Amino acid sequence: MRCLNQRRDWDLRVLLPVLAAGVLTATGADAATWRVARDGSGDFMTVGLAVDAAASGDTISIAPGIYPETPEYQTPSRLVNAIAYVLQSELTIVGDDRNTVILGGDIQAPNRELGPTGFAVATGNFRLRGVTVRNSASGIDANGEWVDVEDCRFVGGWQGVRNLLTGMATVRNCVFEGHEDAGVMVFEVRGATGAIVENCEFVGNGLGIDFQPLNCIVRDSSFRGGSVGVQVSFGGSGQIDRCTFATHRNYGVVGTGGSQVYLSECVLDSDMSTNVSVEGYLEGTGNHLAGGTWATLEFNRLSTIKFHGNHILNAGGWSVRAYSGPEPIKHFDLSGNYWGTTTTAQLDDWIYDHNDRESYWSIVDYLPLEGMPIPTEESSMGRLKARFADQ
Repeated sequence: MRCLNQRRDWDLRVLLPVLAAGVLTATGADAATWRVARDGSGDFMTVGLAVDAAASGDTISIAPGIYPETPEYQTPSRLVNAIAYVLQSELTIVGDDRNTVILGGDIQAPNRELGPTGFAVATGNFRLRGVTVRNSASGIDANGEWVDVEDCRFVGGWQGVRNLLTGMATVRNCVFEGHEDAGVMVFEVRGATGAIVENCEFVGNGLGIDFQPLNCIVRDSSFRGGSVGVQVSFGGSGQIDRCTFATHRNYGVVGTGGSQVYLSECVLDSDMSTNVSVEGYLEGTGNHLAGGTWATLEFNRLSTIKFHGNHILNAGGWSVRAYSGPEPIKHFDLSGNYWGTTTTAQLDDWIYDHNDRESYWSIVDYLPLEGMPIPTEESSMGRLKARFADQ
């Protein structure tokens, strides 16, 4: 059974030593740098040929241009078309500018099976910087020990970064736009260590992020459009700090299958069905939930909820929906939150639990409540609200 109160343990014992060690090991003194240029002024004219020629530890630099080539490669399981097939134990690819270095064709991949892949990473540590990857089944299909992505754009296609590896994924200062399935998908296979996503923008993806392993973190990122902002699934754990969520068709944040969700200083607007929905564990403080057309916050009777010092507002749906689950009745402590009203009769109307439906074996206890909006410091949530309002 997973322990639900080890957040600090996995923050410190797992992630910080990894970050302190550096994202990837330093390349050796004899490592080469290869230049890719469409006009023929470099060592290669296509990315795939440069990757084929590179040795472990090398760096590939890419000049501005459009590189649509996705040659065919034989992987252990199947033939794939990809921008490149990465077999090196360590490789770095750096574009001159993500807005002018465009990788991939102009036809969007309809799904993962029927479309070219961006970078098919078979093993090792892979670093990508300063490029746009477009219209791929997976912009990066990572099966190695580490993938580290920074200052990139992933546009169109099925998935942006798809991570099946045994180690870590780090994604920083990137844009993910218009993916049918997910911007970032991190699977729980072969003991994956986790993922860190920071300062990224997610626009119009089916799922912004889907985290399945333990030890996943997303910070200082924005999510707009699509079906779901962040999903934590299959018993994974996700820490979501200082993020904004807007105009999702379904959920801002959702945790399924006994997952653990830690929510801190996030802002979720009212233009979605449900702000936060969990089937597992939810802990949070300093969040601004503006409400949803279905519910602001919902959870089932089997969940554990530690949610205090937040704004839980109403936008026409339920402020809280505490549903289903077996007998006996379970009480949920949601005291210390600001609800947009101090009238208990109004709150009773906004909360849907056992008092409204006998088969819902949950009762929400909201007293004592905060009578005034909870102050926020300019350095944290106040600044986030301003950023949210500009979107």
